[in-house]
Amino acid sequence: MYVIYSEGKTIYVGMAGKGKHTLNYRIGNLFSYSAKGNRRFHHTLTKKLLTKFRIFGTIDDVRKFYQSCKLKTVETETFQQARTLEAVLIELLKPKY
Repeated sequence: MYVIYSEGKTIYVGMAGKGKHTLNYRIGNLFSYSAKGNRRFHHTLTKKLLTKFRIFGTIDDVRKFYQSCKLKTVETETFQQARTLEAVLIELLKPKY
């Protein structure tokens, strides 16, 4: 699981693809975008920043923002541990998105 920080504040807490993908794959999804198809955004946070909250105007702006962020990871032994830790960290850290 992972926590993304911007300017020292927690902006997102997530898991690596609900046990289906590696952490590297999931982090790569942050930067992915496809102009075609039903699923243009491959990560919830990217979609929120561009469409729901309209913080950024382009995918390139989002990518630049991500490059300025910090990432912390925690490795768990089981999917259930990751899910529980994610819920606890969301409650404690109160991520922005």
